Amino acid sequence: MFRKGTSTGLSPYEHTTRRDRSRQLKISLAVASPCVALLLSRFVWKATESSKPRRRWRPLTLDVLLVHTNESLGLRDRIRDLTGTLQKNGKKVFDIFSERDPTVRQDPQAWLFGKILSNAWVVFVLTRKMGELYDHLDAHPEFVEPHEILRRIPHAYDGNLVTVLRFFLDQQDDSRRLIVRFDELEAEDSIVGSGPRFLTGGRLFRLPAHEEELLQTLDA
Repeated sequence: MFRKGTSTGLSPYEHTTRRDRSRQLKISLAVASPCVALLLSRFVWKATESSKPRRRWRPLTLDVLLVHTNESLGLRDRIRDLTGTLQKNGKKVFDIFSERDPTVRQDPQAWLFGKILSNAWVVFVLTRKMGELYDHLDAHPEFVEPHEILRRIPHAYDGNLVTVLRFFLDQQDDSRRLIVRFDELEAEDSIVGSGPRFLTGGRLFRLPAHEEELLQTLDA
């Protein structure tokens, strides 16, 4: 007795098996195609990214608030040079006597407290007159005329100097405070012998000799 075959010469079982395999192949291709497309797109993306110029990673640097007495032309010249040096090294510098920043003119005290309460470095430029002003504030906190003690004409932002000195009068945390002194302007004995630690000790940088150390500290 002969087994009846199909028109293709295959048995019904063989015909079904081939049809199932064909269906499985189509399903496999349908699943594999998106994966292949994804791999190709990823390869193209990597090739494109590798051809782009790489950006150099830069460490996060804190702003610098310069506090000084603005007491002489020579001091202002040194402050300008120091500002330029810091800016060349990627620092954003703010001067308490700056007249170029429009936000300072709008509300000097709000601007100043915004800088003090931020994570900015506070760099005091030490002079004998700054020590005298601080001692006066310590003894007479209710009233002071900075220009009289500094022996210069009044400045519109003298209040900024008084505010920042008063703010640090009782502060114990000096982790963000640095002190610089310009040796060309101040004699060896110009450091005040009495007064607060942040004016007489702590991290003192004598410029220009300690310029590199100052920059390294600001980058830390």
